[in-house]
Amino acid sequence: MIALPTTDTELALHTELAALHTVRTNYLTHANSLLDEIIRKMQHGSVLIVDDDASSLHSVLTAHGYNTTVAPTSSLAITLAKSHQYDIIFLDWCIPGKSGLELYFDLRESNPDAVVVVTGCHHLLDTLSDKIKLDIYACLRKPVDMDEVLQITKEHSNGWI
Repeated sequence: MIALPTTDTELALHTELAALHTVRTNYLTHANSLLDEIIRKMQHGSVLIVDDDASSLHSVLTAHGYNTTVAPTSSLAITLAKSHQYDIIFLDWCIPGKSGLELYFDLRESNPDAVVVVTGCHHLLDTLSDKIKLDIYACLRKPVDMDEVLQITKEHSNGWI
């Protein structure tokens, strides 16, 4: 049985300890919440979508828990690729600013281990018969099949999905 405080000093100490216990509990709850968020982010792959019209691709991948970053321009894509290692890069071969081939090599320089999936213009994709030489995993015609996108992403993300 716990003795109840009998003096003003004991009462003050008891009150202070109760307050510290509440602060500690709140701190631990917040810390656990942050850890859960970090673990959730680590469990899913990191995807860079290089496309000036990426809304549907971004929406689907985000809804399935992937950490997606969208670069609507080639210059932003290069900047992002230099600052982060992505598991998968979806590259619109017809993005404004640089040729798809130039941008591919720039992205590959910064992210050599990323799986690259090219999307885009039908006539240009037909010329990518040397995709094995370029280490391009797949070429997807637009509009892309979202089931195929999800399958590729699941297979090649560095997470436990």
